[in-house]
Amino acid sequence: MSQVNFDIKIDNLQKASTKNKVDIVFVVDISGSMEPVIEGVKENINKFVNSLKDNVNNPIDYRLGLVLENCETFYIKDFTTSIDEFKNALNQFSATEYDEFTLPAIDMAADFPWDENRHKFIIIFTDEDVETGCNPEVQLEKYDMLIDKLNSLHIKLYYLGIHSDNYEKLKLVNDTYYEPHEDYNSVDFSELLIKVAKSVSQSSNTNLQKTKSSYPKDIYNVKKFVNIKKI
Repeated sequence: MSQVNFDIKIDNLQKASTKNKVDIVFVVDISGSMEPVIEGVKENINKFVNSLKDNVNNPIDYRLGLVLENCETFYIKDFTTSIDEFKNALNQFSATEYDEFTLPAIDMAADFPWDENRHKFIIIFTDEDVETGCNPEVQLEKYDMLIDKLNSLHIKLYYLGIHSDNYEKLKLVNDTYYEPHEDYNSVDFSELLIKVAKSVSQSSNTNLQKTKSSYPKDIYNVKKFVNIKKI
């Protein structure tokens, strides 16, 4: 995989303005089908977060969060400003034997304690369609509500995975970056994350929109289906 150079860095948090503050949550499918690519996914996420502190051209004040998901357990890393703390949480996990449960995981990410003075980003990695994952009927029955909720919270999505009609619907979320790949094993995530990093940099320099959402937290009632573990 190619080296990643991003034009974003955190520098001098005290002086950072509202325009360069971002919250980023990664949603990573750790189901069994991800086993061939999960190490590459983790490697490139690590490169991405390293870039936040390694380039001086465009300082960004960031917080990072993580949802590692399958249909047995969601592993949650709350927002942190520590690159090492985030990487330690990510790197301790590999693919599991369980199916994916991605739409509820996205909803879980949407419920993070976002800072209203920051731009909001969710970056999604999955290689399995909703239809072949865990409880597809449960996932799809509240899909429209999830999309409306994400729009009302002004969260920007980045979908990095296989194409499916179900996931293409995520483009209904305003400013979604949808990058599908039929052959997931051949994806060069470093190139994709370069695009994400540039968009983060550009979006962070725009004015924030006020968030108004009437949607409740946990619209899927995920504790009914999976364990929730903080890491």
